Amino acid sequence: MFDVETALAQLFQGRQFCSELSRNFNQRNAPIVSDIASGTNYREMLQMNVEFQSKWSVTLTLNTDGVAIFKTSKCGSLWPVYLTVNELSPKSRFSLKHVIIYALWFKPSKPPMQAFFQPLMNQLKNLSTQGVMFQTPEGLKLCRARLTLVTCDLPARAMVLGIKHHNGRSACLYCYHNGTTVGDDHLHRYWPYNPTVVDRTHETVMNDVSEAVHSNTTVNGMLPVASPLLAAKGFSLVEGMVIDYMHVVCLGITRGLLDKWLNNRDQSYYIGNKVCPCSHIIHIKIEYYQKSMHQALLISFTKP
Repeated sequence: MFDVETALAQLFQGRQFCSELSRNFNQRNAPIVSDIASGTNYREMLQMNVEFQSKWSVTLTLNTDGVAIFKTSKCGSLWPVYLTVNELSPKSRFSLKHVIIYALWFKPSKPPMQAFFQPLMNQLKNLSTQGVMFQTPEGLKLCRARLTLVTCDLPARAMVLGIKHHNGRSACLYCYHNGTTVGDDHLHRYWPYNPTVVDRTHETVMNDVSEAVHSNTTVNGMLPVASPLLAAKGFSLVEGMVIDYMHVVCLGITRGLLDKWLNNRDQSYYIGNKVCPCSHIIHIKIEYYQKSMHQALLISFTKP
């Protein structure tokens, strides 16, 4: 594990880093939503936390996922945990020189999330509430940092939050829809549209977690495990968790649409006979498609 405060101190010493913070700080009130810092939730956070209206205060996105580096899972997988600064432009945000590496886990077993993330939450608590004096190109400045977003795929999200996996009952983080199983094994679950389903909020999730821990039972999909993210000041367990774009959009909705469009010859929405013959890639079995192929086809089919 690495010290986040030290990594931030090094970033604030850089002229390019501080120059971009200043430039993007002046664009926070732009009328067009183009990035995290111009979104509604971000602006509401600034209104409720005056100390973060300074250009020397930044918000962070935490990223983690298991990466298979061997063909067999018995050799283990690599779990990197890193932070990015939301106030930077997307291109600069994911530049290696601006990415903050917090930890690397490499073992056959998956990391114990509570022990893995707790030291990070302790570091961020001090950075968010007290702040730290950092040397910048403009001299010593009081700088703050807080966690506002977490990105991970659905399996990793279940581990981080202590919620049922995505095919479990009440596994949706954003509402209280129980879902409906299909198939003899009941391993596949889908969520038919229901306008009466109640949305989850940070407060209701907190109540479910508290009840689950005290009763040692699962409550509304929340397992009897206290997520380390509960210790992150101002972090929302619902709005702070980014939707898993790869599994939900590319490998979920897009794959389902392509299956209907290309494999249902007797339906009016079948387009297999209307696709350009040169697009032979379309006719590859859909289950062989990778995320990037689904993304490319989604953009191609949905653009006006």
